[in-house]
Amino acid sequence: MRLIVALMIVTGVVVALIPHYIFPVCQYEGKFVETKGGGLIPMRCTYTARVETIIGVGLTFVSLMLLIAREKETRVFLSIVIAAKGLAVILVPEFIGFCQSPMMPCVSGTVPALRIAGGAVFLLSLISLFIELKGKKATGVD
Repeated sequence: MRLIVALMIVTGVVVALIPHYIFPVCQYEGKFVETKGGGLIPMRCTYTARVETIIGVGLTFVSLMLLIAREKETRVFLSIVIAAKGLAVILVPEFIGFCQSPMMPCVSGTVPALRIAGGAVFLLSLISLFIELKGKKATGVD
């Protein structure tokens, strides 16, 4: 169980780092949207990166809480929260958005990496949840 939680902690850190350092979004490549007035504004992937960073940091903290939690009910609840965060990592680019051109770095790197990391978190949390629920039934506590 500790290995699964450790992997969730590491994945939370990775989610926070992906859009800025591992597979940087377009902003770090110097790509912005030019307005009619000549100003530059960030692309939608920049806002996705900000939200994913917040989710990644939250995922790391909730995973740390799971590591130190003692009661089974608490571990079950935290596993469910982590599963929700894993789904959020996958869905945020779809709702906030990212660039439409396949030539943009967010399309070829950031978003696929976030989907993989989110899927890994979701899968790990389901394994954690299964272990907790299985342990609960084995002890006869409902």
